Amino acid sequence: MIPLGIRNRNVGNIRPSTQYRWKGEIGESGGFVVFDSFANGIRALCLNLLTYQDKYGIYAIRQAITRWAPPADHNDTEAYIVATATVLDCDDEDKFDFRNPDFLFWMVVAIGEQECGHNAFNQYVKDSDILAGVNAALA
Repeated sequence: MIPLGIRNRNVGNIRPSTQYRWKGEIGESGGFVVFDSFANGIRALCLNLLTYQDKYGIYAIRQAITRWAPPADHNDTEAYIVATATVLDCDDEDKFDFRNPDFLFWMVVAIGEQECGHNAFNQYVKDSDILAGVNAALA
């Protein structure tokens, strides 16, 4: 079965907002936003990460993932942090500039693999989708 995040083209499993409508948002399914393309879903994921840095002063993976997938939402946040640090080949407390396109690319990969499963993410999401979403977020 194809994971919901893949079907919704929302690899970060972003929930709908009553205050904001994302570019490319075309609906809702399973409590999450449905996007018209992976690029627009990835753009939204990246914009959320950029907001973490700009508004909340978050620069480390541990901080970002704790906010993205908090234990209060029944996530295994510690395992998520370890998996993300493994993908980025870094310590979970290392500081990053979230505006770095390479950092954003690999954060998308890490989050997408956690949210959708490694195999499904890598089967359905192309590098070109990730690059398009990252570049659109940074534009």
